[in-house]
Amino acid sequence: MSYHVLFICTGNTCRSPMAAALMKHHYPEVEVASAGVMAAGGEPAAAEAIHAMDERQVEIDHESQPLTKELIDWADVIFAMTQGHKDIMQRMFPGAEQKTVLLKEYAGARGDRDIGDPIGGGSKVYQETAEEMEKALQAAWERYTKEKSPD
Repeated sequence: MSYHVLFICTGNTCRSPMAAALMKHHYPEVEVASAGVMAAGGEPAAAEAIHAMDERQVEIDHESQPLTKELIDWADVIFAMTQGHKDIMQRMFPGAEQKTVLLKEYAGARGDRDIGDPIGGGSKVYQETAEEMEKALQAAWERYTKEKSPD
């Protein structure tokens, strides 16, 4: 079975492109996209995001795009970085909430379930954000595939 996974954040230059790159790296069989609820199109990933992925030997080839109905329809599951992103998306695209989850919450996180915005935080903050996302992503994907397994 082929899965289509969409990651969303604000501007689609930091968190969601890093999450998408990590997903492609760990699960190359999965089709992955990312978008932003307030994104302009055509922006590269933030330099610090690229550096954080380079440190992990993860390829990140990215151009920002706004969230669209076509992307939502394409996705089997949508991983939002924060509750705010999920709320905005659901106001923009009613009905999308059925396939949208918070990445950290779905991964089983207790307490703070948002992945904070690293923008302006420097290299160390991006590294910490990448680490947090990578752990959440692996746990969330394990859960998702187990729940969607045909047996």
